[in-house]
Amino acid sequence: MEDLKCKATFVVLLQLWAFTLGQVRGENASVIYATQHQIAILDTAQSKVTVLQNKLNSVQALAVDYEGRRMFWTESGGTVQSAVFMAKFDVAMATKKTVAMFGLKNPSGLAFDPRQKNLYISDSALPAILACRTQAPPLTPSSARGPAFGPVPNQSASSVGGVFDLSMDFVCVDVYNAPILQRPMDLALDHTNGYLYWIDLGQTPQIVRGQADGIIDGQLSGRGFKSQKPSALVSTRLMRPCSLSLDIPSQTLFWLDSGLDVIESIGLDGRNRKVIHSTENQRPSALVVVGDRILWAIGRPPSIRQTDLQRNGVEVRKVHGLEDDVTAMAALQQSIDTVPRSNACLSKPCTRLCLLGHNGSSVCACPDGHILSDRNGKCTPNNDAPILYAAYKDEILALSLARYGTLSPHTVRTSEMRNVYALEHLPVSGGILFTSFEARQGGLGKSTIYRLSGSPNTNGPWRSTVLVDGAGTVDCLVVDELGRLIYWVNRQKEIIEVASIDGQFRSRLMAEDIKKPYAIALDTAMGVLYVSEMTGQATIESCHGDGSLCLTLVSSGLVRPNALVAMGVDLYWTDSGSGDVSSVDIYTLKVTQHAIGRHLPHSLAVSDTVLLWTELQQHPQHEKEDEEDVEDGIIFYVDLYVEGHPTGLKMPEPTKIRTGRKGTPSIVVASSRHRDLVSEHAIFNNCTVNNGGCDQLCLPGPHTVTCLCSDGFLLLPDQASCQREDGACPDFRCHDHSKCLSDGQVCDFRVDCDDGSDEMHCPEMSCDTNEFQCPSGACIPLYYLCDLEQDCEGGKDEEEQVCREAGLGESCDTEDWQCTSGMECVHRAFRCDGDQDCHDGSDELHCDRQYNVCIGHFAVTAIRIAMTAAMNYIVRGEIR
Repeated sequence: MEDLKCKATFVVLLQLWAFTLGQVRGENASVIYATQHQIAILDTAQSKVTVLQNKLNSVQALAVDYEGRRMFWTESGGTVQSAVFMAKFDVAMATKKTVAMFGLKNPSGLAFDPRQKNLYISDSALPAILACRTQAPPLTPSSARGPAFGPVPNQSASSVGGVFDLSMDFVCVDVYNAPILQRPMDLALDHTNGYLYWIDLGQTPQIVRGQADGIIDGQLSGRGFKSQKPSALVSTRLMRPCSLSLDIPSQTLFWLDSGLDVIESIGLDGRNRKVIHSTENQRPSALVVVGDRILWAIGRPPSIRQTDLQRNGVEVRKVHGLEDDVTAMAALQQSIDTVPRSNACLSKPCTRLCLLGHNGSSVCACPDGHILSDRNGKCTPNNDAPILYAAYKDEILALSLARYGTLSPHTVRTSEMRNVYALEHLPVSGGILFTSFEARQGGLGKSTIYRLSGSPNTNGPWRSTVLVDGAGTVDCLVVDELGRLIYWVNRQKEIIEVASIDGQFRSRLMAEDIKKPYAIALDTAMGVLYVSEMTGQATIESCHGDGSLCLTLVSSGLVRPNALVAMGVDLYWTDSGSGDVSSVDIYTLKVTQHAIGRHLPHSLAVSDTVLLWTELQQHPQHEKEDEEDVEDGIIFYVDLYVEGHPTGLKMPEPTKIRTGRKGTPSIVVASSRHRDLVSEHAIFNNCTVNNGGCDQLCLPGPHTVTCLCSDGFLLLPDQASCQREDGACPDFRCHDHSKCLSDGQVCDFRVDCDDGSDEMHCPEMSCDTNEFQCPSGACIPLYYLCDLEQDCEGGKDEEEQVCREAGLGESCDTEDWQCTSGMECVHRAFRCDGDQDCHDGSDELHCDRQYNVCIGHFAVTAIRIAMTAAMNYIVRGEIR
């Protein structure tokens, strides 16, 4: 019996060896190829095709991780944001994941390092060649002692001196860029020798070789070019070279030239260049070398051809006919090391990215926003990478806007985050301000301005501190950290209020020129307050910090400018009436349109190189495609500059950042540029030193200051000192004479007087078209409706009739069961299974309790497992 087992095992090993040898020789070759909109796998032995992905957008390049059963591809062009994606290749229609999107313009080539699992990406428009980590580095003795790669995604982020350490799923660094590169296209990687090859279609087409780690004279070229350039392997007799393919055993590089209609090769030592095959008038588009065979795609007629390299390409045969032109090809075979080498990165404790170089060398690299702090390969966060903060209903997300990579949100939550609306960043100290609205019994509510800060301990909790209580209906919030002031628009009162940054003093901005403010922004260095004024024809005004001496910047083309951001000499705004996202030069008054929103632009933020905004759908009933953009918490952005020109000269298609949250967030960006513009060491305004000579509130202007006193105090004749009023009550006294209140505490939906007189006879509150009015008069965003959380007193916003009138009731599929609330659908298999799946628990009501819940639940799970296993078996059977 043991002999039979040994013989059987030996036979299996022989079969595996024969199969592997056949793959090396190309006899059992499988090739992955892409057309513009589809990726498929071709079994060349049987001429059998299995579609792996479809409905794609302009695929240009492919790469394969054979051991990890993964494939990578690029999509770009049209109205879709350029990106690199990844999916399993042994499962048809596997879920695809974004490897890199942010910062890419036109990804043109891919190459995979099988030893270190790094993906190289060329971008012809940047121009740059990037290296991206596609999985966490292997644990080394030093890194095994604790977490080395930053916070775990979807966990609370930590702060070090006000700077977030935000690791991305796929960490990317630039290995080569300009002036070394002009227009890099296809890539090929010799992982055994540590060399990277690429086609550069600059002024003179070339095939270039450089070290895979980007080292030039001891430095990463992407981090500081010194003198030496990578060498050109081929620089003559090239017209339109494309589709590099490297055969490691023979140390030969292959390519096709669609301009010369030839397939050529050259030794990696730069010798023995020769023509393999002429493809005259056939429109060759892609090639790949698999063992002893070379396969290529042609467009006339669309097909894949192959030849045996040992016969010098004499015999050519058609492998498979096609309907569409092939854009990229990749071999599906085990990588081959001609000279076995140890992985130098395994002994190097790089916390972010390790790049293998020539002759077994390696180097640690850090993404944008981090610096290599020591020789042990540790990357520590610095202040360079901008951070985008997005405030949703009960949480704030932080996303690193590093130069390249994916955007992985990290969540910050505190117990005070309830109906978070306005958001602002403190550029000097690194804190965050946010407003929170809390519904209260008796039909009234409470708005509060908080300061968010983190513990000095990187693993410690976040905390919220109350700065201003009873702030009214806060529409917009800005901060002057130089003058230590907070400004906000109280839309209910139609006034601008100001408070000290510690919340100790608070007053109303007495501005005669501002009648109906809607949005505000600050130039803290100049002491200028920008205001969108909604009295009559909408305008955007430039005023002194105290709201006086206003000048009109923009007076035409405005409907409802609802968000303002000042950055340098430019003032940006969104218009929820027209959908425009625009800017104006405050000196020349030239207006530039950057984008047109699909819905209602809601919030705006400006980074160093991109303009970001959110949108709110005006009508709850809309098409499904639009609903995704609203319900999924989409953040849009465009590059501020395209090919060296402002985006107004070339209107780009906005890119979407999906956060996986519902609702429309308020956003703000914290960046080094903001910090440089507002630095205590570089810039001062007139209130920075000694509070401008003011006792309490100092409001800066371009050349002077205005002092204000808090409610309950009088400004003395010296226009600087404040004195407490004796018995005077300038704003409002309760009818029972119990209290003296500030104007901001009256009609703010919060009872402050014992007799409630501060909330009597209040003017009727009017809500915007993108808001819902509660019975108390309070306005809440439309996206708060029917979200299974009560925001109005008594839960009016969650009533079934309100939801149906708003068109927000759930429409269930035939296999689903609708909850009694009408707002949720659950699968029928989850009905009466012992678990409450509907928020109202209706899926577990009126059940037959003789039904065996456990067995039923197990049966559903078993069916799912069986179906998944069967599908995988079928797909793998087709592939293999």
